[in-house]
Amino acid sequence: MLVVSCEHGCEDLLMEELRELGYSSEYLKPSKVLVESKDFNDAVRLNFFLRQANRVFVLLFLGEVRTLGDIEKLSRSLDYSAFMLPSQSFAVRGVREGNHNFTSMDIARVVGSSIVEHFLSEKGARVRANLKEPDVEFYAELSGEQFIITLNTSGESLHKRYKRPFQHFAPIKPTIASSMIRLSSFFSRRNLLDPMAGGGTIPEEACLAAKNVPAGYFRKSYAFQRLGFLDSGLLEKLKDSAEKKIRKCDVRICSADRFRKNLNGMRMNFEAVGVGSELFSCLGNAETLDYIGRGEYSLVVTNPPFGLRIANPSVVRRLYEKFPKAAAKKGIEEIVMLTPKRRVAAQCLENAGYEISHCRRILYGRLESFIVKAVNSRTIT
Repeated sequence: MLVVSCEHGCEDLLMEELRELGYSSEYLKPSKVLVESKDFNDAVRLNFFLRQANRVFVLLFLGEVRTLGDIEKLSRSLDYSAFMLPSQSFAVRGVREGNHNFTSMDIARVVGSSIVEHFLSEKGARVRANLKEPDVEFYAELSGEQFIITLNTSGESLHKRYKRPFQHFAPIKPTIASSMIRLSSFFSRRNLLDPMAGGGTIPEEACLAAKNVPAGYFRKSYAFQRLGFLDSGLLEKLKDSAEKKIRKCDVRICSADRFRKNLNGMRMNFEAVGVGSELFSCLGNAETLDYIGRGEYSLVVTNPPFGLRIANPSVVRRLYEKFPKAAAKKGIEEIVMLTPKRRVAAQCLENAGYEISHCRRILYGRLESFIVKAVNSRTIT
């Protein structure tokens, strides 16, 4: 069995993506999905293909515990030597949610000691802990009484999947952008506009998906490359096969921003992944959308300024009010946006003639945010 993590609130969307790849899955807990797998090498495939995943783990244990002693007993029963060599260093990341009389550090300490004792007993070797750059990384997570031990096959988060020469000051994660695109009508081959594109992540993700480029196509390093029980040559085979299926982008995608610095930066990002010639990009004001014609785009997917720390709240409020009205006048049929201001966004969209068809709560880091989807309920001439 495998465990795949995602953004908190997007578990069902990840499960939908897994079904499309041929995998059965079920909800495990917030931000975690349990995936049926008969072959550990499926971890390599999921790391390479999944657009919404943060990490892919091999499941070593899933059950209930009540005490730290329970954790110690079960962690000593696992065969860690099936997953790492005595010469490799390791780390255990302890995570605890709920009320317990012990800490996350206690969990990590107990499981780490079990790993050391296992190798001393079974291999006569003392394995080394390395918390900063381990060869093998275990997670020991307790939620209430549910306890899981997993092995990280991804390394750092999978949202770090391609080179970005330009770093916007408030970027959206590609995983969240992919979830927003999935919630939209984009895959019905609708032309897409992002009028507040910043670093261009949403248009970039949409274009790569339309071209059938796997999420991991540009990534160079994974933790599974250090795990001997997995097929070391599978990644290159997957890349070779994927290259034969890459196609031209068959929809029109436009990326716009009001600031020249962002426009130049997003163009650099597009060139870095080879989609610069397939994306339209321009300077433009989201409050007017005067750079597009009526009916030119039917779908907007965007991440407007949150206005929590940097932007002036009154400026953001005016943007929220004017942008939907401009979109309606341009014949935009659907808007999908990420915002912490759910009520304000909904009110402004409805005032412009849109109906809220979907609203989902997600956690963007520790910030409560919402993906709001609205459809045009009347024609504005």
